[in-house]
Amino acid sequence: MFVLDSGLAPVPVGVPGELYVDGAGLADGYLYRARLTAERFVANPFGPPGSRMYRTGDLVRRRTDGTLEYLGRIDHQVKIRGIRIELAEIESTLAQHPDVASCAVIAREDTPGNKRLVAYYVPRPGRLLSVDTLRQWCARTLPDFMVPGWFVSLDALPASPNGKTDRNALPEPEGTRPDLANDYQPPRTTTEHTIARIWSEVLGIDRIGIHDNFFALGGHSLMATRVTTRLFKELGVKIAVRDLFTSPTIATLATHTHTRTTDELPLTPRTTEDDIPLSFAQQRLWFLNQLDPDSIEYSLPFSFRTHGPLDIPALETALTGLIERHEILRTRFLLGHNEEPTQTIDDPWPLHATVIDLTHINDTPTAETTATTTLAEHAARPFDLTSGRLLRLTIARLNPHHHLITINIHHIAADGWSTAILATEIQELYAAATENRPPNLPELTVQYADYAIWQRQWLQNHTLNTQLDYWRTTLAGLEPLELPTDHPRPTHRTGHGNTIDFT
Repeated sequence: MFVLDSGLAPVPVGVPGELYVDGAGLADGYLYRARLTAERFVANPFGPPGSRMYRTGDLVRRRTDGTLEYLGRIDHQVKIRGIRIELAEIESTLAQHPDVASCAVIAREDTPGNKRLVAYYVPRPGRLLSVDTLRQWCARTLPDFMVPGWFVSLDALPASPNGKTDRNALPEPEGTRPDLANDYQPPRTTTEHTIARIWSEVLGIDRIGIHDNFFALGGHSLMATRVTTRLFKELGVKIAVRDLFTSPTIATLATHTHTRTTDELPLTPRTTEDDIPLSFAQQRLWFLNQLDPDSIEYSLPFSFRTHGPLDIPALETALTGLIERHEILRTRFLLGHNEEPTQTIDDPWPLHATVIDLTHINDTPTAETTATTTLAEHAARPFDLTSGRLLRLTIARLNPHHHLITINIHHIAADGWSTAILATEIQELYAAATENRPPNLPELTVQYADYAIWQRQWLQNHTLNTQLDYWRTTLAGLEPLELPTDHPRPTHRTGHGNTIDFT
């Protein structure tokens, strides 16, 4: 047990333990959640009578420099779409169902960027349970974001040698239709077939009936956004995300597709390389870059750790292939003849990694600290939007079988959603490079520059004025909200912060 309190003796170096927090800033508890408050806010044996400390559930160890290194979770708390979730609370709710003999809930990310809650349950002998029944049972007392997206029935939960549930051995959910309350009814029309195919690809389920509920199949709001985008692209109809919430079956959603959008332009490959405009989102980021070229506020570094041999030339080949595949990664942003920003697309260029060799450092915590610090320094280097080099690769080698890798991309070329797509493509490109074969990736029919041209052509005149009028009306009369802070708002926002070191 580690307690953050400067009055206590420092804990031994390298010894893992659960982190407890104490001090004046400690909260009183969880609002309206007495049981969880009692579990997390416990008596403080190091403080005055009646004082408490908070069990964070974080597993940490102390480094030689006094800092605490995060090792993971000691409990089963997870974060999904920015919300912290106590898996034990979901398991407790599910276990109270009279027909459930045992259960376990975990967060899975079998597809990069798509983390989901999966509940595994063992029915009592002779009992039959549908996904609808279990979902409704959980929804009685749990908020929507804590209701599992998938329910998997097992004959028995896998057990470790000590008899506890082996969560690492829980199987990946199969892409088959779950046992729902409604019997399967196949699509009847061309529109229903198209919707069913889109749902199948987004949800990862092979067979979906016209009366199956999108959310009972594991769908959520982000997936709903993907569905509506695909429906617009393939059927030419505008369906709002809220329509999917009110019409969550294929049969009811199909009724919203009868009116096709007539004021939309088709997204097609461009016919010119001259004066390619920026999309509105790119223009915003370009303008902010002009105000502060040295800012790293819109850099998107994502890091990961590899154990085992790393073929660095193959990884360089993979990212070079990524640059060749996506024009946006080799685009320069310059001022055109009319003093408006334009994008110029360069030929593919070979990417070379920056390799930091730390194999000479024998002490593992020191090597980890050095690697983390050095990678952060490299990620803090700003991008030059006029260079056409919008992707960087930095590798810290701790030993021949242990590497820390950071891939950094500017936000003008990618966002949080596209980084998940890039991660999947990098895996395939790396595998292809190591196996000396062509990558198995679909051909890209359009690029982001094509979208930028399409957006500029579509969002003008009546369409633009309609959207501007909506926001002018909605925001009319609003005043900036000034919240009390410990310092007055500066004239120019800097983004500067500070850190406090403590042991």
